[in-house]
Amino acid sequence: MPAAPAARDHGPGRRPVPGGGGAESTLYLVRHGEAEGNAQGRIMGQQDLPLTATGRRQAQALAEWLAAAGLRFHAVFSSDLMRAADTAEALVRGCGGGPVALRADLRELGRGDVEGRTPAEAAELRRLPEVAATFEPEARVAARIARAGAELRAGSLEGPVAAVAHGGTISRLLRFFVGLAPDNTFALANTGLSVLDFAGGRTVVLAVNALPHLPALAAARLVPGPGPTSGQGASAAPPAPSVHRE
Repeated sequence: MPAAPAARDHGPGRRPVPGGGGAESTLYLVRHGEAEGNAQGRIMGQQDLPLTATGRRQAQALAEWLAAAGLRFHAVFSSDLMRAADTAEALVRGCGGGPVALRADLRELGRGDVEGRTPAEAAELRRLPEVAATFEPEARVAARIARAGAELRAGSLEGPVAAVAHGGTISRLLRFFVGLAPDNTFALANTGLSVLDFAGGRTVVLAVNALPHLPALAAARLVPGPGPTSGQGASAAPPAPSVHRE
């Protein structure tokens, strides 16, 4: 069982520093950019949908921010679903580590007959035993998360590694690495960055769902930004990145 996580406070505006504090290895977990299902407010599961234009800009912004921070990846892994793979390609263009190694065990959790549905529709449908039976079995999910997690940690011994995946998958990976019970979960935005150091049998959590690359893009309507709130000329705030909660 991994040791309980130790936290580091990097403060606002400071980047997670790889290899700090005698770390043996560093793993960067990245949720994919906005995909069509996110924009439509629908559960994608293992549906293979592309990034939106917003998602491509989010991925590019993260790659540029990491490159400006001086990060070079030893390797980049990704779910084999299009939205994750295309996000990973952006990281490789900015930070190296290619070619992207695609892994089916980093796919999103399979949600069977509720994929393509809204969360409200899914909540009603999953009450039906025949619909619940179409979900990916928890034992299968746990096995592939454990396999992927062990191999990602081993791979990071050679240098910083990135893994691009999905909200449900990254939540499970974080629980696996720090030994949290299944009732713990994480809210993860599109291109949210989570960073883990491994040292001496300890897992050190540097960041979870960090979005240092998005505030400067408020004008591109990627995140909420300041603007008129009343009177003539008022406009709606730009949408926030889609957030996954298990």
